[in-house]
Amino acid sequence: MSYDLMYCPNCCRESPISIIEKEETYNVMGVEDITITASVCKCNICKREIWHNDFDGKNLIKVYRIFADRHPDIDFPAK
Repeated sequence: MSYDLMYCPNCCRESPISIIEKEETYNVMGVEDITITASVCKCNICKREIWHNDFDGKNLIKVYRIFADRHPDIDFPAK
């Protein structure tokens, strides 16, 4: 799926981007690795991933919720 232009730090220019779904593994608190299907921005010119606050934030929230569900004994801030 192709989206509007976004600055690509690899190309050093505004480039069209796509949002892809891929498996990513996050280590949480040094306790557990959690793998999710993450949404990631990718530059359509250089084909490298680009950090995007909205998508990366949603991926971290997804990981946090899985970890919190698996570890009810750990005191977390409100979900």
